[in-house]
Amino acid sequence: MEYNLEGRTLRFSEEIINLCKKVPQTIITNPIISQLIICKKECRETKYWLTLLEKIDENLLPQCRNLWQEAQELTLIFSQIAISTK
Repeated sequence: MEYNLEGRTLRFSEEIINLCKKVPQTIITNPIISQLIICKKECRETKYWLTLLEKIDENLLPQCRNLWQEAQELTLIFSQIAISTK
């Protein structure tokens, strides 16, 4: 077993892509869209909790804002993928 996490995740992703290429598009589209919708909801919920955390403790403000921005960007990415997948 390889302990290089970056290499392992890269190979895993490549294997998933190769598998998806073998499956008819109609079979994978709906589950992928469902998962993207879940990802978007999770990002929105994360942004909600980050907003609360920054109000609780002002010392957390910079880190919460950075994480909020990342969650926002991921939300936009997942939205775009879902739109283009349909």
